[in-house]
This record gives sequence, C-alpha cells and structure tokens, in this order.
Amino acid sequence: MYEQLSFLPATPAEISSPTLYLLQDLDSSPKNLRKALRRSSEQGEEFKVQNISVEGITCVAAYGHIGATRKPPWLGALNRLIDEPVELTNRRAGAAVLLPVAGRVFAVCFGFGHLLLEAESLVSSFGMDYMRRVVEPGSLKELTHTRMDARVYTDRSSTARGQHAREFELDEYGEICSRMAGTAWATGLTAERDARSRKSGLRVSGGASLKVPLAVDATHLVADLRTIAATLEQEPNPGLDLLSRIDALPTTDPLVKTLDERLAEALGSPDGLQRTTFTPPEALHDHLPESSALRVRLPGRPKYVLTDEVTTETFRDLLHRHPAADRLAALRKARIQLVSDVETDEPVGGSTSALRWVSAEITHNDGHFLRHENKWRRTGADHLKFIDAELHALFEASRRYEIPSWPTRDEAAELKLKDANEGGYNELVGRRLGWAVLDKAMIRCALHPGGFEGADLVTPDGTLVHVKRAKGSDALSHLGVQGWVSADALRTETDANSDFVATVTKKSPGFPQDFFVPRRVLFAIALKTGTDLTPDSLFTMSKISLLKTARALRRIGIEVDVQGIDYRARAVEDRLVEQQRKAARQAQAPAGTAAP
Repeated sequence: MYEQLSFLPATPAEISSPTLYLLQDLDSSPKNLRKALRRSSEQGEEFKVQNISVEGITCVAAYGHIGATRKPPWLGALNRLIDEPVELTNRRAGAAVLLPVAGRVFAVCFGFGHLLLEAESLVSSFGMDYMRRVVEPGSLKELTHTRMDARVYTDRSSTARGQHAREFELDEYGEICSRMAGTAWATGLTAERDARSRKSGLRVSGGASLKVPLAVDATHLVADLRTIAATLEQEPNPGLDLLSRIDALPTTDPLVKTLDERLAEALGSPDGLQRTTFTPPEALHDHLPESSALRVRLPGRPKYVLTDEVTTETFRDLLHRHPAADRLAALRKARIQLVSDVETDEPVGGSTSALRWVSAEITHNDGHFLRHENKWRRTGADHLKFIDAELHALFEASRRYEIPSWPTRDEAAELKLKDANEGGYNELVGRRLGWAVLDKAMIRCALHPGGFEGADLVTPDGTLVHVKRAKGSDALSHLGVQGWVSADALRTETDANSDFVATVTKKSPGFPQDFFVPRRVLFAIALKTGTDLTPDSLFTMSKISLLKTARALRRIGIEVDVQGIDYRARAVEDRLVEQQRKAARQAQAPAGTAAP
C-alpha cells in the first residue's frame, strides 16, 4: 500500500521552469511507471519513491539526493594538501514526477531529477517535436545540429538575438537538428496569462527534453501538459522546414522492421560494419564535457571494460557470436556509460544501451535511410544527387599523380620496406617519386601541444599528401580531419610552421626555409576491398565528410585532390591470409563450435 498525496493548490500565476520529458513504452499504472526509474532510485537509502495524486491522476514521484554516499574523485588530492582529514560527499538534490496525461506519460523533473530516469524510456525527439510546432522561425537563438558524416559531428550555434533558421548556415544536404532555443507565442500555456509574456513571448528550449514555463499548482499544471500533448498532434511550422530535411520514420512504419533486419544482417559482415558508427545519444550530450572515457559491458560479462573510444571493433566478437535475428538484441543488452576519465572511473550520467549509440546508413528500394538516436530517417533524394554531383566534380578536377600500387607482403619484403602497411607504402612512394616522408612525424605547437601529423608525404612543390588505407567511413573521416588540422595550423601558427619546415628539411634538404604556405592537399586513398576509388564506391557519410573537408580547405585558398591507390593485388592477398587464419582458428576450436 502506497501513501496517496496531493499537490497543494497555488496561485494560478505562479510559474516554474522544470525540465519536462516524454516517456515511451509505458502505460499509466504506477507499477509500470516505475519501470522508467533507474534501479538505484528504487533501492537507494537517500531516495523516496511513492505514489501520489495530482488532480485526481495517480502518479509516481521520486526524490532525494544523488551521489550522497559517493566521495568526489579529487578528495585524495585535497587531503594531501591539507594537514587535517577532510570528509566530503557529493549531494545533488533531484526529483521526478511521472504524470500520465492525455494518453501520454510526462516526467516533470526538478534539479538533478533527470538522472533518476532510465535513458531508454525517454522519447529523444520530444523537445524538438514540440519546438517545431510553437517557435517562430525568425526567433531562434540556439541550434544544435549533427552533421551526416562518419564522425557524426555535433555543433551548437547560438546568437544573442533571435534569427531565422536559414541564418544558421545549415548544411544544404540536410542535418539532424537535435536541440533548439527560441521564442514562442500563442502556446496556450498558463504562463501566457501574464501580460508581459503575451507581449514578449515565452523563452523555450527543447531537444530530448523540453524547458518551458509551467504552472506550479496541480490544476493548471495538468492543463499545461494537456496543451502540450495537443500541440504535438499539430503539423510542424512550415517555416522550420530547414530543420527537417531528414524525415523520421514512425515506429509503426513497416519499413522500420525491414531496415532493422537489413542492419542486423549488415552487422555480421565486414562491408556492413563500414556503414556503422557509434555516437553518444542526444540525452548524453550535456554530459560530454565532463567525460573523457567510457566503459562498456557486454552481455554475460560481469565487468565493464574501460576505453577512450567506442567503435564497431568494440562489438565485433559479440556480433559474430550471434545470428542476424539476435544481433540487435545483443547490442540492446550491452551497456555503455560515460565516465570522467580512465583513472578515476567516475560515472557521468546513466548507462545506456549500446544499440542506442548505433548510427548507420542503408539503401533500400531506391531510398536512402540513416539510423540515428534509435530512429530511422529518410534522406531527400535531391540532396543525395547534389552530393554525388559535387563529389564527381571534385574527382574530375583533381590532378593525377604517378603514385605506385600498394605492395603485397612479398613485394614489401623484396623491396626491403619497413613493413607492408602505411609506413612501408609511404617509404615506397618516397623512393619512387622523391617525396619527403614524414610518416608519423608529429608537428608541435602551442595550439596543439600533443602534436599533429603534418602529412604523410610532402612533394617538392609543397603539396601535403595524406595517405589512408580505409576499410570504413570512420577512417576516411579521420583522414579529412588530419588534412584540415594540418593545413589550418600551418597557415596560422608560426611555431607549427617552423617545426614543420625543420622536420621536412631533415628529410629533404632542398626544401625552402621560408614560412611555408600550404597551397594544395592530396588525399591518397586505398580501399581495403580492392575496389577502385570512385565517387560511387564511397558510402554517403564518407562522401559528405570528404566534401566538407574539401570545402573548408578551399575556403582558405587550398586546392584539394583526391586519388585512389591501386590495392587490388594486396586485397587478394589479404583475403587469402584471413582465410588461412580462420582455418587455423577453426582447427583449434572445440568440436561443434564455429570460429569467430
């Protein structure tokens, strides 16, 4: 038996700004509502969870202190500086009220109450869905958007005064917009009864959550939630079409099941993994500045594994152990959690299902689909045609270089190269063409104290050559980042330029000693499949990543060339070696089992 409580009435004009979430896959029963709470909220001594009544609606409230018994990770360092022992604990107050209204379930959160909720229960697009329906297109003050490239790069743009969505210079190919802030009028909310609010509008922001002024008393709070639920049924504001060039498929769309099946099949093949990457869900974006590491727990494994990066390789063995029908379920059971760093392993936010981190692209029945934030989205055909046209133009305008084919292992040994990988290939190019080999040489400056790779090779005329043997979209994206960081630093940082010139001179004594001005960059790419590098052989995320880098470099006066490296002979050898390794593993595996 749970205690039944009621909110005390308050003045209708009294307004607060809690954080509002919309929950999914729940009915209105208290037992079911509790499934949206993290287990620690139910079991922790510092928490109280109980049924309450709000305007006659049975709800669930959870409140207490988060981290009340956890000592901060820096306490040891502090004690070394102070002569007497210091005892401190983290105490962050939070509360969440789970309130079913109008066929939906809302979570009204106060303080750190959002940390009490299971991330899987949140509708990640809720805040944005509401914002698209109430915000004036010319009053946007902040926009968070994610680029459709292999890095899934997220940018947060803001302006002191409101501006139109067009002025945020979104990628014309379409970006996934995940959060915005702006001004709304005629929302129907209680807060608009105030004359000043009616005139100036309400300041609202939304992403996975919604920050909007809500009434404090039970009657008007429930009325506000009903208004929000009704607003979600309306059509989005046509003035915000720039924010929805990528259409989300409803979960009831039969295509969703088909795409999930296609994704599960792709996850079991090397080629499929090239079209998949892992990126933090929007609900965790606010915690990213606090985190520099992650921990991953695979199903059936009692312990987490600490890592500074989550990639498709992290889950390769897990995916190969399961048939296609079970792969998504296996990823759903795997957990990823942000932590402060590898040394302290301090959790930042809650752990989430690895499946929610999966971003992927699939072509199906002449349609192109992108999976992001556990949702499938259809990209516009016109945008994809524009991407292809620009990429073809980039390839056609590129200068051609007499770069050699990638050597096989036997050829590398015969030529006495350092290895048969990128280092050996760079050495081969340097011998054949007389280019300076910088392979792995780090250029250091105040802006990049850890150093950056200036280039793999430098031609006599100063062209910066970046070489990559690529298997998936991630590698090509990293190549683009390397090319941009190098060119930008060499243009703007004197100390970086001096270190670069000194490094190249050691390899090529005739290199000019003056301030080096980069004029041209060559991206030389070998596809591990042995396929020729053409605009049509790249996946969409790789295409966009390459185009964005080329555009950025051209804006600062640097020409860009792209050329493939012949990898056909080496690809045949690689496949043969992998078959031999697999046969060896199979021979060593217990009878009746399959080699991974």
